[in-house]
Amino acid sequence: MKIIISGGGTGGHIFTGIAIAEEFKRKDRENQVIFVGAVNGMESKILPLYKYTLMTLPAKRFKGKSVINKFLSLCEIPKGIIKARKILRKYQPDLVLGIGGYASGSMVIATFLSGIKTAIHEQNTIPGLTNRFLGRFVKKVFIGFSESFPFFPEKKTLFTGNPVRSELLIKDYDKDIKKFTILILGGSQGSHNINIAMLEAIKELEEIKDKIRIIHQSGESDKKMVEVAYKNSGIDAEVFAFINDMGKVYGSSNLIISRAGAGSISEIMVWGKPSILIPFPFSAYNHQECNARALSKKGAAIILTERELTEKRLGIIIKDLFLDRKKLKIMGEKARKLANPHAAKIIVDECYRMIRNKK
Repeated sequence: MKIIISGGGTGGHIFTGIAIAEEFKRKDRENQVIFVGAVNGMESKILPLYKYTLMTLPAKRFKGKSVINKFLSLCEIPKGIIKARKILRKYQPDLVLGIGGYASGSMVIATFLSGIKTAIHEQNTIPGLTNRFLGRFVKKVFIGFSESFPFFPEKKTLFTGNPVRSELLIKDYDKDIKKFTILILGGSQGSHNINIAMLEAIKELEEIKDKIRIIHQSGESDKKMVEVAYKNSGIDAEVFAFINDMGKVYGSSNLIISRAGAGSISEIMVWGKPSILIPFPFSAYNHQECNARALSKKGAAIILTERELTEKRLGIIIKDLFLDRKKLKIMGEKARKLANPHAAKIIVDECYRMIRNKK
């Protein structure tokens, strides 16, 4: 079979696509999967690491832009559809799966117009503008959170959970780490606000600093500053601009402090880890806060919005969780119960049914 996975822009979209592509290849090594994303998107940096072919379309962000820039973004859509149709004629896929992001809009519309089977996957609790629109035209809508049901036609929508890359499902890590380990993730490019809050929270951790270890993904621009601050404080810490081996750091951590993108929290749930979630306040439709609240309501995470984020509050929460291991364990167990490690398989099996029905 030939499959096109279209979308990107954020790590959450891209890694979801990679997890689904892996499952297509696992089901049949002869399956061919290519990606279609946006020009200059993050996908151009990540996908080559996984040896996937990437083709690009012109696409620009729409939401949050000025009126003029919104108009310019709309002008890119016809160009994207024209190029997408050329890709379809050349590649002749059996199915196109949109995973969110601006490039997926043009690709899925072109697929619909060409009469080829198409589906989308929505990772967040609150769908983005692109997927809300595309849900009217595709044959199937897969959703990562049950909270997304009201946004799509009921008969074509299937709750699957969010796919996680196979490398994160292999629980092989350093089990001999003695210190309580805190993993800090600000998203794929780090978060300056989380970096600053954590460094200022160090003073609240003085009495336990010799008993903790920190793994911190800072982003490139703050890496040196974060390294120096930990060194001066005497805290055992490793700082990375970007972490490639996420399975190792998830497995080695006792507590995770993270943004609330769908990809990150899905990985946290699969690993069954307790977390403090700090949603990015400018995410489209405030979906990160909605994602975080979906876990917080079920006792799987503590939510701390940026309005509430102070060094004192963050430090106190960390210290309280360090001292209350029973609460940590319960949070982790509840997080694991919310995960679906078989999400990619469910999606691929349903795609196979769609293709067989066509044939």
